[in-house]
Amino acid sequence: MKKNKENLGVFLVIVSAFAYALMPIFSINALKSGTAVSTLLFTRFSLAALFLWTYIILKKVPYKTSTKNLLYIITIGLLGFTVASVSIYTAYKYISGSVATLILFTHPIFVMIFDKILMKHKTTKKKIIAIILTTLGLVLVLYVKEPLHIKGVVFSFISSITYGAYCLGLSEKNTQKLSGVVVTAYVATVTASATAIQCIYNSVPMIPTSTDAIYSAILLALISTILASITFYEGLSIVGPSSATLISSVEPMFVVIFSALFLHEVMSLNTILGGFIIILGIVILEYKK
Repeated sequence: MKKNKENLGVFLVIVSAFAYALMPIFSINALKSGTAVSTLLFTRFSLAALFLWTYIILKKVPYKTSTKNLLYIITIGLLGFTVASVSIYTAYKYISGSVATLILFTHPIFVMIFDKILMKHKTTKKKIIAIILTTLGLVLVLYVKEPLHIKGVVFSFISSITYGAYCLGLSEKNTQKLSGVVVTAYVATVTASATAIQCIYNSVPMIPTSTDAIYSAILLALISTILASITFYEGLSIVGPSSATLISSVEPMFVVIFSALFLHEVMSLNTILGGFIIILGIVILEYKK
C-alpha cells in the first residue's frame, strides 16, 4: 500500500512537470500573434485565480491567514513570482523556449545561494559540485554558433533569480501552514492584479484580441497553472519536497521534446549536452539517500 502511494506521488509530480513544460509552447504561439506579455499573463492568471478560488470555496479548503502573512505572500508573489513570470515571457520573445527554460531551471542553485547568504547554512561538497556542473552546463547552452539575443538571456536569468527567491520565500513557516492550492490562488491573484495595472499603464488590452491567443491563455490557466500546481503540491505531500524537486528535473527534457515537435526548434549538440549537465547538477543538489 505504501509503495502504491509513493508511485502515485511520483506520477503526480511527473504530470506536473509535463504540464509546466507545455507553458513555452502555449505562450510562444500567443506572443508570435502579437499579444502583449501583460495581456497574456493577466488572462492566464485571472482565469487561474477564478478557477482556484472556486475550487477552494466548493471544497471548503481553509484559506484564512494573518494580515502579516497575507502581506508577506503578496510581497513574495509580486517581487518573486510576478517578476519571474513577466521576465520569462519576455525572454520567449528573443530566444527559444527550450534555451530560456534551461536557464530558468538553474533556480535551485540560486535558492541554495540565497539560503547560504540569508540562513547561513553550510555549503557542502555536494552543493559546490552542483554549482560547478550547472555553470558548465550554462556555458555550453549559451555557447552556440549563432549568438543568442542578449535580452533573452538576461530576462531568463532575471526569471531564474526571482523565481529562486520566491521558492525560498515559500519555506516561511506561516506560509507552509497553508495548502499549496491556497498559496497558488493568492499568488495568481497578485500576478493578475499586477499585470492588469501593467496593461492599463501600457495601454494594451487585458484580453487577447486574437482567438488563438485566447485559447492559449485558457490552456495556460487550466494546464500550466491549475493542473501543474495542484498535481505538484499533491505529489509533494506524498514524496516530500526534495524528492518532488528531483523528479521534476524531467521538465526541461519535456520542454526540449515539445519545442522540437510543436515549434520545430532545432537543438544544437551544445544545448542538449549543456541541458543534460544542468539537470545532472540539480539532481546532485537535491539527491538524498
